[in-house]
Amino acid sequence: MIRPSARTAQFHYAIRNIVGAAEACERAGRRVIYLNIGDPQAYGFRPPAHVVDRVARALREEFTGYAHSSGLREAREAVAAYATNLGAQTAPDDVLMTAGASEAADLILTALVEEGDEVLLPAPGYPLYPAILNRLGAVARYWRAGVPLPRKPVVLSFDDGYAGDWRYALPILRAHHFAGVLNLQIGNLVPFRVRQLIRAGWEIDSHTFTHPDLRTRSDPQVIREVVRSRQWLQRTFRIPVPAFCYPFGFYDDRVVRAVGLGGYLVAETEHDGWAAPSQGLLTLSRIRITPGTGVAGLATWLGG
Repeated sequence: MIRPSARTAQFHYAIRNIVGAAEACERAGRRVIYLNIGDPQAYGFRPPAHVVDRVARALREEFTGYAHSSGLREAREAVAAYATNLGAQTAPDDVLMTAGASEAADLILTALVEEGDEVLLPAPGYPLYPAILNRLGAVARYWRAGVPLPRKPVVLSFDDGYAGDWRYALPILRAHHFAGVLNLQIGNLVPFRVRQLIRAGWEIDSHTFTHPDLRTRSDPQVIREVVRSRQWLQRTFRIPVPAFCYPFGFYDDRVVRAVGLGGYLVAETEHDGWAAPSQGLLTLSRIRITPGTGVAGLATWLGG
């Protein structure tokens, strides 16, 4: 039996996922119109006549061997001239010709990105970028400009990491096209279950390694619980981990400084109430849902 590498478990490529779903629909007898496949030939595009002529000439003259590894000099000169005309001064020696944009993205990111680096990506964007970053062990950071929030935005967060998160919350939320946030105490869920949540669109954030009262811990212990826990999650699951959740909701100024040092964008307390930027992004309130809250109690909160 041929076993795939563990690395492939981290590889997700949205276009390929869409194709698989589309093919399943076709097998079920439904007609699918493909708008997402990067194959212009399939939709009537044909190479211009001068390109066909050059290729035919190259074949006739047996110009079919390997070119220079950085591309034909004439092609690099043409690209350099085009870029310079656009206002980006470029020399031919600055140009590398590749077999399509996918190879270029792979080469550039592989050459520049170290494991654990954070790379800023547009959202929505080309799905190959996060796929390459996952393979390299880097973390994608998404820039979403001008994305409006709904009038009453709601985030459902689950603390610690229990079996009920994947056994009950995951299928119920998925049925309503909703994803949650898991504030994970590392070790409470096996990585397989965490990856299950990630594939369903859940955000995984840090809730420390051991769930201590951070106010009572030494500086090195606080750094381990706050900073190192985020690094562990990023390294293990190749995810951003933008938020921290204080164990028991306890914190002081020293702990908040450690959270900022760890690179978190926001942090959650157990102060009861709506979250607002005016509270400070590292000390946000939450609405606590208990077994006695019930649907009516939640509806009352959401209607407030």
